[in-house]
Amino acid sequence: MSHEDLLERYKPHPKYDSQEAFFADSAEEMTDNPGNELRRANGEVIAAAGAGLSLDTLGAKYTDGSAAKATDVLGVMGKDYRTQYSKLREARADLRNFVYGHAQTDPDGKLWLQYWFWYFYNDYQLAGGFGLHEGDWEMLEIRLDAKEQPELALYAQHAYAESHSWDEVEKTADGQPVTYPGRGSHASYFAPGAYETEGWFDIVDGKREAPELKLVIPEGTAWIEWPGAWGDTRPSSGLLAGLEEPSPSGPAQHPYWLHPERLFRKAIERKVKKPAQPPELDVARKGGELWVRFDRSGQPAGGGTPIKLIATLNSRDETGVPPKTFTFDIAHQGESGQFDTGLKLDQHKHYEVDLSVIVLQGKTEVPSASRCCPLEPGVESKIPDWVKHPIWDVEQFVAGKR
Repeated sequence: MSHEDLLERYKPHPKYDSQEAFFADSAEEMTDNPGNELRRANGEVIAAAGAGLSLDTLGAKYTDGSAAKATDVLGVMGKDYRTQYSKLREARADLRNFVYGHAQTDPDGKLWLQYWFWYFYNDYQLAGGFGLHEGDWEMLEIRLDAKEQPELALYAQHAYAESHSWDEVEKTADGQPVTYPGRGSHASYFAPGAYETEGWFDIVDGKREAPELKLVIPEGTAWIEWPGAWGDTRPSSGLLAGLEEPSPSGPAQHPYWLHPERLFRKAIERKVKKPAQPPELDVARKGGELWVRFDRSGQPAGGGTPIKLIATLNSRDETGVPPKTFTFDIAHQGESGQFDTGLKLDQHKHYEVDLSVIVLQGKTEVPSASRCCPLEPGVESKIPDWVKHPIWDVEQFVAGKR
């Protein structure tokens, strides 16, 4: 079987978290998103979306003959990443649901199938408040035996990886490996659950199925060798150290591109945990807006103080419209109540609203499992005006903050 056929045969199938806001798509999102720029470290703009910027622009050299540098960046204008991504994904169906494949032989003659996932943004504030950055390349790989049959899989997970024999890997009915991308972080896991990582937690429930991914094999293209950064996020320092991590370089700049066996050095045993349940949460319509009812008395989400609420809106009546996720600050709210989120709802549409909280336990932010709260069309709750509380601060779509 050809490498291309093998890559197609074993391409992965992601099962996302119900509150995921960014999905594996075409890397062209970074060149085509309005306002994005290709810049030098000194701020000089080489090309911009709609003005000469495309994947074909990228490579060892640019069209003017100048050499590309590792300090060059593809940057997003503004910080409203969820808003920009949602608009782009809704407008450009041709950029949705991609995976990039690469076949590589190791020094022992073993053939590896690599799969690289491109994400517009690492939105780890969905599960905590750290590790945020523009652009996100994630990877998993499969090793084949002498008969070109899979014998094991390695899933990259932040600074580490996890290895399973092929018999242990969950597969679709067609025999394709299943991967569970972490909520917001997109690290690849073999099973749903909660995972303790490098100072924070990953969580994924796998309740949001993805369409079949389109396989692209970028061998021989110049852009895959481009040395710059896919995003212009710089690492934070001082008291904010860890809040933001640097945007990544592309797949061919990683040592695993030519030496897939080296990922084994980072393989550890992961213990999957059952995620803590959120406090009592429910939703209602009032005045055409989304209200959230909650009761966090007792010991919600396994202890600690709920400081953020994550709300994801999805409608089966909006074909091609991606789910929209919002983050609210609830650290200073009461133990229970009803709050107007300020999010507009169409009275004629069904909505599936997924809710979770982020709990502060000591100095660690721990995400909870999510709870699905469906809303039928046109049904309004009878919440009297006098109970209305101040609107929570919306960090992304409403206020334009991370």
